Amino acid sequence: MRSLLAWIFFVFPLLSAQAQTLRIDGITISNYGIYSADPVERLVAPETATGHVAEYKNFRLLTQTETVPGRKGLRFGVEYVVNGAPKSKTVSITWITRFPRPGLRLPSSENLSFNKVEREVKIGTRNYRVYSFDNDWEIVPGDWTFEFYYQDRKIGEKRFTVVAP
Repeated sequence: MRSLLAWIFFVFPLLSAQAQTLRIDGITISNYGIYSADPVERLVAPETATGHVAEYKNFRLLTQTETVPGRKGLRFGVEYVVNGAPKSKTVSITWITRFPRPGLRLPSSENLSFNKVEREVKIGTRNYRVYSFDNDWEIVPGDWTFEFYYQDRKIGEKRFTVVAP
């Protein structure tokens, strides 16, 4: 009987811990294209082209498309779910936006080939990743790629073609 109790007290916590092991399988993109959304706040992000990232709410898909007109004020992106376990666990996902060559030409005359931003998201819940053309110099025709990484492992991507207005 003692050995059974010892086994229960020793093994059960191990099985419980294994059931809660974090696992990221990838992402599922459910919608993509041109979005509208209500701005919530603007956060400083010096590693990005514009020096900030914006938080939005009330996303609405206006047009499902991979071809995006380069127009100031336009937002495009994806609606996605991080697949894995345990559900609702918050994880850090890296978003990389790759710009077409020669990259974004910043007002400082520097060319930027990509943006990299860390975001906290919940496994199994709907998330949005959008890019907004806030400045004319951001509008670079060509292929734009939104990449998603978990701990340096690519877990998904979506490509858009930005066309001249």
